Amino acid sequence: MFVLSALDADINGAPAFWVEGNWKPGSNIGDAPAGSIPSVPFDKCDVVHEYDARLGTLPNLQGWTPSGSGFSAGHYNMLGTRALSIDTQGNNQSFWRRDTQIARPARIAAYAVFSIDEVESGSEAGEGFDMVVEANTGGDEFKGLRAAWGDPGSLDGSPAEFQYIPLESPTLGDDFKNIKSTQPIDQIRSVWHRMSLQGKFDITKTIESLDDSINYEELTFFGDSEADGPSLATFRADFGATKSPGPVVGRLRNFVASGPGRFIRAWFRAFALSTNPKLRLVLVADALPAGETATQVEFRVRYQTLADLDDPFAMPVNAKIATVNITSPEQVFILEFTLDNTGLEAGSGTDPIDASHPLRFTVERTNSTANDPRRSTVHLLQVILIP
Repeated sequence: MFVLSALDADINGAPAFWVEGNWKPGSNIGDAPAGSIPSVPFDKCDVVHEYDARLGTLPNLQGWTPSGSGFSAGHYNMLGTRALSIDTQGNNQSFWRRDTQIARPARIAAYAVFSIDEVESGSEAGEGFDMVVEANTGGDEFKGLRAAWGDPGSLDGSPAEFQYIPLESPTLGDDFKNIKSTQPIDQIRSVWHRMSLQGKFDITKTIESLDDSINYEELTFFGDSEADGPSLATFRADFGATKSPGPVVGRLRNFVASGPGRFIRAWFRAFALSTNPKLRLVLVADALPAGETATQVEFRVRYQTLADLDDPFAMPVNAKIATVNITSPEQVFILEFTLDNTGLEAGSGTDPIDASHPLRFTVERTNSTANDPRRSTVHLLQVILIP
């Protein structure tokens, strides 16, 4: 039997403080109950914009739209099932955008895992590798959060810098905040970085992070978009070279934007104890918001054993979904899956489990409107794998 805690999870590039303290705008970490333990918080999301290179496909096959006056398909290529290669090849505005028409969520969040080799900037901040999450209420300007990995020195030999910047790009030297990575400065362009953005529209403070170095900005710091958005309320996410000049050269593993909850896919590794092991999720839910009564939640697990030549970074191919009614908050509920080839989700792969092989699996909330209506966060405390 294997017993894995939240601290054993790879949380998809999300910041560690989501697991260690469930820290988000509008919450007070000092209010955590005595004796609380780490958990993977699965919020309820009404919209999720996700790109994950580990699915082995380009962004356009995952719902993203090529954007920018200089976009070329050759700027973005797959590096197997590990990363999306980025090379904008000069002064090209070339990025990916995804819009969903939905009422503006109360909260928005985004995170990414990326590695940038080369960036050059001209007169504006935001020239470089840009990441944006924003929303409008319909016909008005967007509000949201934005970060960019740029090089304000531009060819002066200094390392690139990570910046939190307003949605309407300022001139370099004005209204942007350089954030130094915790990575050694001489290795800044050769390592993977994790960034996160979180905001709540009815409060002033936001929370951001780079490599788990936490930052606060006023929501007003990010300002409004340069132009009005669509006439219908829209949730939008962008990544890539949204400004020119370039070039931008690097890699992206994944980018996630969501609201009002934070979407997490938790990755685990263990060992297959049989050809049909059982996976038990130990869950506890927060109390429902006032006026909400739905108790059902739905989870998806993906799983696969690793043969010698399998890519250890690829998404597991087998998938199952299951529901549980969490009728009481702050009490433990168990959701069990049998990791075999029966009852698989439509479109799932069918790779048999090999006993005595390493096993990789992921856990995520489906956020299905029909089958996952509970509006509160559900915490994953433990995962138990038994023969």
